[in-house]
Amino acid sequence: MNSLIVHKVDISHARLVELTKLADQAKPFYDWVEKKVKIQTGSHKELDTILYELQEDQLKEALLACFNSSDESKPFLLDGIGRMYSHKKAYFYFFAWIIRDATQQRLAPLIQRMKKLDSVESLEAEVDTLAKLIYEYRDMVKTFSWETFREIVIDRLEGSRRSIKGHHLEILCRTALITSFQNYF
Repeated sequence: MNSLIVHKVDISHARLVELTKLADQAKPFYDWVEKKVKIQTGSHKELDTILYELQEDQLKEALLACFNSSDESKPFLLDGIGRMYSHKKAYFYFFAWIIRDATQQRLAPLIQRMKKLDSVESLEAEVDTLAKLIYEYRDMVKTFSWETFREIVIDRLEGSRRSIKGHHLEILCRTALITSFQNYF
């Protein structure tokens, strides 16, 4: 990447370049979801419009069509350091990212709680939750377009990257501390 020099200081943003490349790799996933939802609903409209027009039960059916797809050529979604998410996790993150922040930290524990309190399976809890969130908050969100989703992915990948690097640093520190104690005693 070329340096961006302003007043003798390099202000380059290498992370943004890396994250946009990872985010752009999510476009086939977005297109695949759009195709699945179009098939499920019989609509020829864009995903953005379809998500606005569906009733909550129809949203559930569309989400299930993606989660339960048996397509061999499923696209992939990447985390902040370029690792592929499993397909089930990718679907969950895709829909959760468009409607909720802190998917893993805040939403996943709520879904775990639902499973315990109401004796439902993970898939049912996830689909019901995502459909309800999309249905209730879509007027506030305003758009589910690729351009908007791409910006969300960049933001989520940055958070994913920080989390992964933080966990790695935590492991190194914990190992060093344990080694220090073992050597001392």
